[in-house]
This record gives sequence, C-alpha cells and structure tokens, in this order.
Amino acid sequence: MEKKIYKIEPVFEQRIWGTQALRTKYHYETELENIAEVYNVCAMPGHLDNVVTGTGLHLSDFYKQNRELFGIQSEIMPVEVCMAHSDSYLSIQLHPDDAYALKTEGSRGRPEGWVILEGPEQNRMVIGHHAQTQAEFEQWTKEKNWDRLFRYIEMQPGQYIHVPAGSLHAFCQGAIAVAFSTNADITYRLYDFDRIDPKTGKERELHIQQVFDNIRIPDDTLNAFWPEKTKAEGCEITRFYDEKNVYTAGRIQVAEQGFFETEAFMFYVCANGSGRINDCEIKAGETVFVPCRFGKIEICGNLDLMTITYRE
Repeated sequence: MEKKIYKIEPVFEQRIWGTQALRTKYHYETELENIAEVYNVCAMPGHLDNVVTGTGLHLSDFYKQNRELFGIQSEIMPVEVCMAHSDSYLSIQLHPDDAYALKTEGSRGRPEGWVILEGPEQNRMVIGHHAQTQAEFEQWTKEKNWDRLFRYIEMQPGQYIHVPAGSLHAFCQGAIAVAFSTNADITYRLYDFDRIDPKTGKERELHIQQVFDNIRIPDDTLNAFWPEKTKAEGCEITRFYDEKNVYTAGRIQVAEQGFFETEAFMFYVCANGSGRINDCEIKAGETVFVPCRFGKIEICGNLDLMTITYRE
C-alpha cells in the first residue's frame, strides 16, 4: 500500500448515558438516538472497527495487510482513541490487565488515560477507592456502602489522568473528553446507579466477581496532572503518557503553521479547528493516519490534534 496520509472514518456508539453534544459539536451524521462515544481509532473486527477511507478495508485488516506502514511487531493494531460525552456518570467500572483478559476473554487488557477537552472548570470523577484490604473492599461492596468506598477527585480541562488496569473509575458528567488506550473493550461494572436500560427494561449487567478478581488494592493515590508542554517549529506539543507496549499519547496545537516529525506511525484526531496536514485537509471530528518514517509533516491552520502511537 502506498505510503501516504490516510483518513479514518469514525464509529459511533449509543449508550443510555449518551447525549447530542458530540453530534452537535462535530456535525456527525448518524441514525443513532445519541452519540455517547465516537471511536476515532479502533480495530476490533466485527465490533468496533474503523474504515480506512479509499481502501475498502477496516482498520484491523488494513493493519494486517500493511504492517510496513506501522513498523511494529504487534499481531493486532495496538491502540485506540475515543471521544465521549455523558449527561450522568458512567458506570463505576474497571478494566482487566493483559494476563486476566487474555485468559478469560481472549483480548488484551485496557489501561487508559483521559483528557477533558471542554466542560466545567471542576469535574468530579471516581478514581480508585478507600478500601485498604480485599476483605474490606468486598464487604463495603456487599453492603453497597458506596459513600465510604468510592474515591472522588477533581479534574480540570487540559489535565490528564492515566488509569491503570484494575483501577476503579467513572468519568464525570457534562464534559467532552478524549480517551487513549490499548485496542480493547473489556469492561467490568461494579455499580450502575440502578439505571434501567430502556431497550431491555432491565438494569445493565454487573460483573462483581470479575471486579473482585481485578481490583487494585490499595488504590487511593491516582490524580489528574498538568502534562509537560514544549514548543518547536510552530507546534505546541503536550506529552500526556508514554509506556512501552501500552500507548504513547499527546497533543499538538498549531495556530497557523507548524512542522512535526517522528519515526513512529501516528494517528491524529482533530479535536478543534480546521486546516491540513501536508495536502490532506482535516477538520474537527476527523482523524488521519500517518505511516512510520514518513518524514516531516507540515501542519497548517488553527488545529488542536490529539495523537496516539505505540512503541515496543
């Protein structure tokens, strides 16, 4: 396949907590009642799998057939980006690590990180818990002593938080956020606010034992932070998170013109603005893929780009 810049088509997911905010902001067209999540980068065959524009291929197949464009050894396309907006808390949940997920689900685990694009100045979210032992965690869960168990933090737009596998979390309501993660979709719910799914008339499934199997204890130290920023060749570059065999996430903001170069492949998700990357036009809500060892790219326009890649 030609070494060029490719556009990636989004995948939409409807949830009981979804809203119209993402549809309104990005002018997405879909017949879904709401857009809770937009998967900008995902490659899970038969489930959440972007189409690579102009190739006739889903991203999972595009990766398998064009490994030279990625330059890594992973058997599957390894990273994921999605945007989300909710009018209420997401369920209190966690994601398993690789060892547990591969053994029980046949999938990778899902450490992830979040940045708030826009929303209130202070956003309250569940991160971790106050139990100090496994027995204490299980007892408070059985008693539904949520006020004692759940740990809340405040997070501001522009801050970042990395949520390891096994960490209890629930993203805040009323904010548009971007999530970066491994390419996986295994979620175990502990508590869902007793909500009724209008499609089934029942409460959504919980996964209490799986949470007990995976919970990090103790888990009372995670907090959002202000990531490091640098400026180079017209770009303001923010480095969110970088871990080998997990994901490397960041942000590039350009006011008029900038230049950027990396040896790694890169997905660029446009969170705000419009412009072009080389000769490929891009606007808010769109995503492009730039192959590895592509050389220096020119970024023109007023662009706020979320970036993700992977290193081994």
